[in-house]
Amino acid sequence: SSTSSDGNTAVGQDALYYNTTGAFNTAVGRLAGVSSDTGSFNTYLGFNAGAANVAGSDNIYLGHYAGVQQTGSNNISIGAFARGPSLSGDNQLSLGNIIFGNLVTGTVLIDTRQDNGTDRLQVGGSVIATQFKLSALQTPPASSADACAAGEIRVAPDSIYVCVVADTWRKAPLMNF
Repeated sequence: SSTSSDGNTAVGQDALYYNTTGAFNTAVGRLAGVSSDTGSFNTYLGFNAGAANVAGSDNIYLGHYAGVQQTGSNNISIGAFARGPSLSGDNQLSLGNIIFGNLVTGTVLIDTRQDNGTDRLQVGGSVIATQFKLSALQTPPASSADACAAGEIRVAPDSIYVCVVADTWRKAPLMNF
């Protein structure tokens, strides 16, 4: 139903069906990008991928029902039923609804949709690793009553500091052995 769009590719029953002025969209699969009306530079691949995206642009939705209810711009959803944490948000990443990202801040969430607004990497469960490497040593707290959140850890050249409860630090000295 294109009226004045340009450069669109639609393969599949009702793919880009309601597109009127959106340009340079690619939709492959039945109902892929079906509601896309004015959005441009979107890629929809899979049954019902990006089906509710009316005006959003620069999105990539790969997988059946990927981004099916999302309406924002510059989102990437990969996997069946994958969608960003906010249905109307922009600049979101979703990989299989397990890994989420903010494409502006670089924040990555694993197994959680709740961004604490502070940490760049947030994990919703336990982390097991064979090794952790710090890129730099941190500034130790000035006193045992310095502001902190329970569970915060700082590694300094002489000690490891652990916040055991809000605003209460404990220190473990580091020694040669």
